[in-house]
Amino acid sequence: MDVRWTEFENSATYDYARRFVETNCQPQVKEETLNIEKLVAQMLTSMDWIMTAMARVKMSNVPLPTFEHSTNSNT
Repeated sequence: MDVRWTEFENSATYDYARRFVETNCQPQVKEETLNIEKLVAQMLTSMDWIMTAMARVKMSNVPLPTFEHSTNSNT
């Protein structure tokens, strides 16, 4: 009987903890991911502006790097 009760307790605790984390943490993670993606887009725009400005004033003879951002569709 003790073994069955222990198994039940472990299963119930695991299920509760998993539901708690999924319910309370996933929305926050998604919001933070969207905020980070917004910041990355702003950074890329700024870097592009800087590279264009450097090309206009010819501050460097080194070819300008290109900045690319790929998003993972699984997020």
